[in-house]
This record gives sequence, structure tokens and C-alpha cells, in this order.
Amino acid sequence: DGRISISAVDVDLKRILSFNKYENVRLGLGLQTNDKLLKWLSVGGWAGYGFRDKAWKYGAFAELYADKYKEFVIKAAYNDDIADPGRVRLHPEVDRNYLRTFLLQRVDEAKTMTVSVCKKMGYWDAEISALQQEIIPRYGYALNVNGQEYNVFNAREATLSMRYAYARRTAPFMCKYYTMGSKYPVWYGKVTAGELTAGATTTSYIQAITAVTWQKHINRLGNERLMIQAGKVWSKSPLPLSKLFAGNGFKYDAASFLTIYAFGGLMTMYPYEYYTDEYVQVCYRHDFNWKLFRVESAKSKISAAPNIGLQYNLLYGTLANRESHRNVSMGVPYKGYHEAGVMLNNLLRLRSGSTYYI
Repeated sequence: DGRISISAVDVDLKRILSFNKYENVRLGLGLQTNDKLLKWLSVGGWAGYGFRDKAWKYGAFAELYADKYKEFVIKAAYNDDIADPGRVRLHPEVDRNYLRTFLLQRVDEAKTMTVSVCKKMGYWDAEISALQQEIIPRYGYALNVNGQEYNVFNAREATLSMRYAYARRTAPFMCKYYTMGSKYPVWYGKVTAGELTAGATTTSYIQAITAVTWQKHINRLGNERLMIQAGKVWSKSPLPLSKLFAGNGFKYDAASFLTIYAFGGLMTMYPYEYYTDEYVQVCYRHDFNWKLFRVESAKSKISAAPNIGLQYNLLYGTLANRESHRNVSMGVPYKGYHEAGVMLNNLLRLRSGSTYYI
């Protein structure tokens, strides 16, 4: 879980240090109580300081565990943090949160109060949550509605999130069950009903996101991996970028030629290059079994055994009321955004004992 226990308190390692273009370096600390204090309740808080924007971020939360495996959780939280506008948030398995933190460049300040109930039920995971949020864009953005421009937004939402993994396997570790995956397709779904207020204007909206992921090894051919994701927003009036969908780009910037590779995003697209109110994204990857060559020695833990991977990504979407979004540069992938690539995997690997390679 990315935490280290010190007596009755856990230290959240993910909160200690982070880096992105907006904050440059953020130093912080996150603490929460663990089972040594109370097994049925955990209370925690965190704070961090960004050196470029010279601003503090902080939050606090409480989690109530209704079963001993922590599979039935009631949580309340408050956060005053920054977030990238429009980033799709569906499930930690497909969101790539660590990349989202690193790629932050265009941000909103979001003051958020949430209450949620999470429960595992066989092959199902379900969560019901309620949210109240104040959103303040920190990049000069304004939304034009009926001739008026707004740059502060307040939202109230109710959300139902679900995940279904048929025949999934789980394993216990330190009083908690962790998923070991499934050989069948995994489905994710999320529906949000909300109300957004900007000045004297109030707009109701519904946002729906769904995705299917699948992985399989085929003998003599290799590993197949597929993700199909889609989303749509319904509203009578224009919504700010924060409530739309940003293209899931992983390209860092033009100056450094740096692109972070992870399955589920587009390697040649910047994070805020495209926005939509309805979209379809497809990511497909095939890794061949056979190796191009092997360079290894029993005396060294370092070796090379590269194999070829092929990948194709697609993003298609539309956006109504494009002219309502002021002071911001963005595109809409009306005709589709396509990219294809060839990868060399395992160019360098480090043997760890006799178990696996890094």
C-alpha cells in the first residue's frame, strides 16, 4: 500500500516527494493510524508544499472498516489540492495516478469534501459516493455561458462506481485480500449525476464512463493486451473543462522529447492537447514470445533478452460548444487520433534472486 508503520502510525511514502512542471518539487508528509491503535477505524491527514507555486496543499480523512478484511469501508475526507482538469478518473487500475501526478502542468485548485461507501461482493466491487467541490482554475481559463464569463465553479455530485472481474483470484496479505487478476475480461463502470453552479447559473449534468480490459497469453504467439474505454456527458449548458474528458496523453513536452510509457495512454499526445464531451479510446498491444538475442552470464545478475512489442492506440471524440471555452488552447479529435509503435522490451534486466527479473 506504499506505507511504512512506526508503532501505531503509518507513514504514506507517496506523500513525501513528488515532481511536476507546475509545482517543480513538492515535499510533504502523510500519516494515518493503523491496526495497532484501532482495527476498525483509521484517521489520517497529509500536507505538502510546492516550491514553484509556493502553495500548501492538505487534507484529512477517516475510514471505518465494517469487516476484518477491510472490504467494506465507509470513508469521509476533505482535500485542498490541485488536479489536472478533465483527467478521466475511473478506477486506480486504469487511471495511472502516478503518471497523472508527474504530468501536471495545467491545474485546478480543488477544495473537495467526500463521503463514500465501498464494498466487495464476490466478483463485484461497488462504491457509492457524494461530493461537494469548489474548483478554481489556475491557468487563466474562463467559461462563457450566455455572454457571461466564469472562472470559479461549485459542484455537487453523487456517483456509483462498479468493477466486475469474473473468476478473479485474490490472495491474503497482512489481514487484507489483494487481487491477483483474472484471465477473463474485466469491466469498469461509473455514473455521476451532478449540479454545477457558476455565478447565478446552475447546470445539471450526467457523466458516464465505462471500460473493458483483457489480457491473455497465446501459446507460440505471445501476450495480447486490450483496453476499450468510452465516456459521455449530458448537460443543457456548457460545462467547464474540469467536467469534460481530457485526452489521456503521456507526452511530457516538446523541448525534452520525453514520453513516459505506460499501457492505457497515448505516447505522442500531450495531456491537455484534446478535450471531448464524448469519446472512445482503444489501446491494443501484442508482445511476441521469441527473443531477438540473449546476452547473459551466470556470474552477473545483469542480462539482456529483448523481445518485440507492437502497439496501436486510437482516440475519437466530439465536443459541443467549443467556443464557450476561453483563454485556453486545445483541439478536438473529430476525425480520430491514431498512433502506432514498435517497442523493444527487456533491453536490460536485473535478476532478483531466482524468482524474477526487474
